[in-house]
Amino acid sequence: MKTTTKVWIGYAVLGGSIIVGLLVGFVLAKFVKVGAFILAGWGGFAVGLLIYNALFSNIDSPFAFWGVTIGVALVFGVLTVFLFDHIFIQATAILGAFLFTYGIGLVAGHYPNPFTIVELIKNNQWKGMDPLFYAYMGGTLLLYIIGCVV
Repeated sequence: MKTTTKVWIGYAVLGGSIIVGLLVGFVLAKFVKVGAFILAGWGGFAVGLLIYNALFSNIDSPFAFWGVTIGVALVFGVLTVFLFDHIFIQATAILGAFLFTYGIGLVAGHYPNPFTIVELIKNNQWKGMDPLFYAYMGGTLLLYIIGCVV
C-alpha cells in the first residue's frame, strides 16, 4: 500500500485476509480431498518446475514453462482423486523436499528462480543452467525419497 493510504484500510485488508484464510481453512478441513487436490497440485507444480529447469529451460517460450508446470500440477491433482492416500504422501514429500532445497538455494545461491529464467530467455540473456542446480535437484530427489519412506 502507499504511504498515503488510510490506516483503517490496512486494518480492513488484514481483517479480510484473516476471515478469508479462516474460511478457506475450514472448507479444506471439511473437504479433505479438495485440500489434497490443491496440495498435490502444488507438489505437481514443484515437480513441473524441476522438470522444466532440467529439460526444457532452453526453450524460448513462456508457453512451454506454463504448459509443463501447470500440466504436471493438473496431472498430480487429478491423480489425487483416484489415489488419495498415495498421492497425499507423494505431494507432501515433494513439497517439503522442494521448499527445503529451494530455501537453501535462495540463501546459498546457484539455484535459479524459474520465473527469472523465463524473463532471461525472453530477453536473450540466458546462458544455460548452472551445474550446481543439478546438485540441488539430486538433493530434492533424495529428500523426496526420504519423505516418502518416513
